[in-house]
Formats: sequence, C-alpha cells, structure tokens
Amino acid sequence: MQQHTTFGDHFFKMNLWIGVALLLLGVSYSQGCGNRPFTSRVVNGEDAQPNSWPWQISLRVNGRHICGGSLITKDWVLTAAHCVQRNPRASGYTVVVGAHRRTGSTSVQQTFHLKQLFKHERFNMEKLRNDVALLQLERPIQSSSKVNTVCLPSSGSRVQPGTQCFITGWGRTVAGGNAAGTLQQATLPVVKHSDWQQSQWEISHC
Repeated sequence: MQQHTTFGDHFFKMNLWIGVALLLLGVSYSQGCGNRPFTSRVVNGEDAQPNSWPWQISLRVNGRHICGGSLITKDWVLTAAHCVQRNPRASGYTVVVGAHRRTGSTSVQQTFHLKQLFKHERFNMEKLRNDVALLQLERPIQSSSKVNTVCLPSSGSRVQPGTQCFITGWGRTVAGGNAAGTLQQATLPVVKHSDWQQSQWEISHC
C-alpha cells in the first residue's frame, strides 16, 4: 500500500490491498457473487485478463485513478479510508466498474457518482488502523459476467498469517517504477499487522 501524500505519486505503489481481503475471502457464501467469467494462473505481478476480476473498481478524482476497491453489493464499494482522507465529500469522487486499463474506456465500463461516503470512525492515518471506507453509488450497477460483486466472509471469519491470497490493482509493481496501465494480478501471503508495521511496506490501494 502507499503513503498518503499526494493524489499522484503515492497512490500508485503496489496499490493492491482491499482486494487482498475480499479476493481471498471471496468464497461463495451466497449465490451470484464472487463468480469470475474465467480463471487464469496467477503469478507474482502480471497483466490480468480483461474483466477477470469483475468486482474490481477504480476510484477517481477528476477522472484520474487514485485507488481501487471492491464491489460488495450492487451499490456499495469497500475501499481504504486513506483513499478518501483528503476530501470527505462524496461529490469529490467517481467510481468506474468494468475497467481494465487505468485510462481510456470500453463498452463494459460503467461510471457512477457517489451518494454517500463513510470512513471508519476510528481510522488512524499515522498507524493505518481501521483503514476502511464504504462508498454508496448513486444507483446500482448493471451486473453481468464482467461486472459483479465479490462475496463477503461470514461474521467472525479470520484468515491465518501465511495464507496465500490474490491481489489486484493498477499500482507500481517495482519501487520507483511507473504505475501500471493495465490491471495487475499477483499473489501474496497474509501477514500479521505487527509484522507489516515492522517491515515498513509501502501503502497502497489500487
């Protein structure tokens, strides 16, 4: 994940985190969610096939991608609180679903203004605790095999450290590199919060 300093540079470093929890825990607890149109082998850092992660969204400011997130219902998105830290107003953001490239558009894409925006009330920017936000779209998405919701885990579910999970996003794949133009996919192990803090990983949320 990446440090929140400017909307440009830092929102693009390995910005792949809410996808981590949701893609990992996106086992079907209810029908209709968590279904990918096709699957492909995921190795560390490669282009995803178009629309292979149908719940991936692009959060944008003035048309510019700043963060990622996941569709959890047809009109709610889960993202990171640090992504909306600079501007608490819902009117400052748009959400694009069905995107494969960070710029440009396709016939699959749908764009939405926000109706409401909620950050976790105990979000701590310095320690990045409770780094969660919910965004309500102005209207429900039109779901299809290419645009759909991820499944949420059951209440109380916990993922053990070391469990391999999928990450997706448009972040930098190497330190100091350029932001990916095409949606990236990779695998990473889940780590303890204490280990994450000690490692000083860059913070991002594609």
